[in-house]
Amino acid sequence: MTVDRELLATPIAKIRQELRHLDRLAGVSRDQFLATPVEQHATERELQVIIEVCLDIGHHVTSREGLRRPSDYREVFEILREQGIIGADLCGRLEEMASFRNRRVHGYLDIDPNRVYEMERHELGDVEAFVATIVTRYVDIGDTGR
Repeated sequence: MTVDRELLATPIAKIRQELRHLDRLAGVSRDQFLATPVEQHATERELQVIIEVCLDIGHHVTSREGLRRPSDYREVFEILREQGIIGADLCGRLEEMASFRNRRVHGYLDIDPNRVYEMERHELGDVEAFVATIVTRYVDIGDTGR
């Protein structure tokens, strides 16, 4: 089987939509963010969705490319790195995002709002880099930006 270009277009559009939602935080200071629990929870959820969609894309690619099955979410990105689909640095950062997703979903650890703020401010470029890589390699749906 080959990677289904059309199937990837929908999750890529979802990532872009969630990234646009997070644009609302551009003018929000850390203090404002930390003083607004509703915004913190909304941002956590949007980050979770973005990460889950990246994982779905990674699962699709590994499955369709006939690559080994990942044993956990972090390993999805490791397999993509092993195959030269993403670089080692990006892989490590995406694995950390997968760990954040696991903490968020399973709720066994409190999520530090400062960490959420930092992810929103400094790590969304990694998601954009992942999407750009997938688009360039598999989809060719045009512009890779928000």
